[in-house]
Amino acid sequence: MQQKHNRMMRNRLFELVDESNGQLVDAAEDSFSQMMSHSAGMLSREIGEKIDSLAYSAVFSVYEMARLLSDAKIDPSDLDRTVETLWNVILRYPTVSMINYADTVGGNFAAIGRLPGDIWEVELQNTSAKCSLCQAGARPDYKYYYHVKDRTQDKAEWHLALNKTYDATVRPWYTAAEEGDGVVNWAPMRIFSSGASVGTMATLLIKAEDGTDLAVIGSDIDVSILSIFLHEKRAALAISYARIADTKNTSAVEDMMQFLVVDANGIVLGQTHHGESKFDPGFATGLQDAHYTKLFPSGSRTRKAVELIVAHFNGQLAAVMDIDFTVIPQLDSSETLVTVRPFRDAHGLEMIIVTVTEKNVYRALLQRSIDNTSRLIAQELNATTLDMDRLQDEVWASTTRNSRFGMVLCALIISVGAAFMVCFTNHLTASLRDLAAKMGRVSELDFTHLQAERTGHMQEITRIGRSFHEMMVNLQSFARYVPDTVTRLLVSQKEVAVLGVAPQEVSIMFSDIAGFTTIAETLEPDLLISLLAEYLDAMSDCIQESNGTVGKYIGDGMLSFWNSPFEVADHTNAACASALRQQHIIATLRERWLAEGLPAVHARIGISVGSVLHGNIGSRSHMEWGLIGDEVNLASRLEAMCKQYGVSILISDSMYHRVNEQFLCRHIDKVVAVGKSKATDIYELFAHRNAASPDQSKYCEDFGAIVQVYRQRQFQLALEMLERYDREWPQDKAVEVYRKRCEHMIASPPDEEWDGTFVLTEK
Repeated sequence: MQQKHNRMMRNRLFELVDESNGQLVDAAEDSFSQMMSHSAGMLSREIGEKIDSLAYSAVFSVYEMARLLSDAKIDPSDLDRTVETLWNVILRYPTVSMINYADTVGGNFAAIGRLPGDIWEVELQNTSAKCSLCQAGARPDYKYYYHVKDRTQDKAEWHLALNKTYDATVRPWYTAAEEGDGVVNWAPMRIFSSGASVGTMATLLIKAEDGTDLAVIGSDIDVSILSIFLHEKRAALAISYARIADTKNTSAVEDMMQFLVVDANGIVLGQTHHGESKFDPGFATGLQDAHYTKLFPSGSRTRKAVELIVAHFNGQLAAVMDIDFTVIPQLDSSETLVTVRPFRDAHGLEMIIVTVTEKNVYRALLQRSIDNTSRLIAQELNATTLDMDRLQDEVWASTTRNSRFGMVLCALIISVGAAFMVCFTNHLTASLRDLAAKMGRVSELDFTHLQAERTGHMQEITRIGRSFHEMMVNLQSFARYVPDTVTRLLVSQKEVAVLGVAPQEVSIMFSDIAGFTTIAETLEPDLLISLLAEYLDAMSDCIQESNGTVGKYIGDGMLSFWNSPFEVADHTNAACASALRQQHIIATLRERWLAEGLPAVHARIGISVGSVLHGNIGSRSHMEWGLIGDEVNLASRLEAMCKQYGVSILISDSMYHRVNEQFLCRHIDKVVAVGKSKATDIYELFAHRNAASPDQSKYCEDFGAIVQVYRQRQFQLALEMLERYDREWPQDKAVEVYRKRCEHMIASPPDEEWDGTFVLTEK
């Protein structure tokens, strides 16, 4: 009778499982769109990262060309040298299809591009430059197209494919560069000359120091390769989905998913179409275009989806750029999910990512998961009820032999079992709650109050806890390699970091220990590392307390910055205040180290401020948060100049004009730094104005007066003023620098164009 009752209970349990499965399906259907939307959103974000990587290569190749031009690696009067530089740059950026260079002064033009079949195209137009590569007797108003096997091929073997009149100044890419006015700007989408692909160009207008236009540079990217990426992505998803859904018909699964990338004009830049030309970019001017109709015939699901999007935004696809990821409703009685996601890079490149997915793809996956779950539950229930039958048979046999003893034993077993289940459940849930809380803190890279792992009697929970603890330790070690501000940025974004930069005004500081090589030679390695660690710890804490970011350690040197990655109010004042505070801390450490018999440690600091590119730089597999721009190099040069003038902190002219009212500064010189062509005034950062004494103010003002007399060519008067200054404030190395210069200028007077600028020849 008892076994019959058990079978009835087991059957009822199976009925409950079936009912719960039905409820699960109903609940899944209710939240189906949300699940699909999340999946499509992750997919479109991944497509956006691919677009971003393409744009990144073009932008950085343009900035590299600009740097080479400023470093005189590109000479407008030497087209041969320009072509060699173009080769070097394009070979470093495989996704760049062509690099263009146009001399705005002489009218010369050069370009190198990739063609199918591992062929290179070299385009040249020479009006006034040296050019041994150019066609003999070439017309200055013609551009000549050469097909070349590789850069080592002899010029005599170049194949002249075409020549025609050309005026770069009227081309859309040239106009886009002029509109950018010194900032990277994207040219309109266009069909490349091969007619087989579509692309755009990152352009940049380079200006001379006097503000006149110098050159226009552009890097092409072939966006039609997005079709290859989209097709491969869909194929990989189809294989994965088919495996989960237990079907081998991957083609059917692929047909349920279509991905597109279009621009604000409805031009298809990339798609997963299975037509005759699988990777045809479908360059179209509108929904009625004949080529567009060929790609997506009337009535096709993809065409209906695009028409739906156009209708949803009242024909103004540009409006998509003002929204976030969005699901477009009502297509085929809601059996198809259509989503759009805008993409815009830091330089204004805009695209729209479209996904069209049939719900049956997700429904099959869901049903398969439910079936598997039901089967496992049924197996567990069946095994459990069989065990209950055997246990009750044994208990019943025992109780028939001694009913009273059996009744007591059963009651005891039930009581102990109930108590054990309560304790077991509490122990299990407590362990899981503790583990969940730790995971929540670690997800934000917060390692405070995280104790070592605790062992338990549940092997599975203990293994999970041990694995989590090992992961936590590894992450904690990893976090020490990343600046705290960058860590907070990563946590706040809650997305995978991707390559990319954007313009930003940043205060930049370089610092290092003076004479560190000599110090390193006099100390044992362990003692040297201990001293260096204490120094870097103190300096890093000081920088971070003022909301600065320690970008990297370079031996004993440090690169730090303010207003990146997060904005910092009054970042110029924060940087200067931190520099003065660092020198105070170093003085305190130096006094103690000298008492311990260690060498005297002095630090030099250079600070500049200006617009740079900040963001994730490097490769897709390894990147860091960094800065790119002339101001970064200037800060490094200022730090090195401290040695020549015997000062501790030098700031740039731009920084001086931002902080002069808050900080007392001494005008040191006007120089052209090594590797630069533009002169800049430099200043010693001396003290906070509200803390400076009258003597300190006089110290700075008197030296500034000497610099002005020197720049007015009154070298004898400057010498006399230097002698008085030296008696009042002896052992100032800057005095000796100017004394030697004045003596030289008296012996060999400068020409009339001299304005007091000193050209440095050493870093």
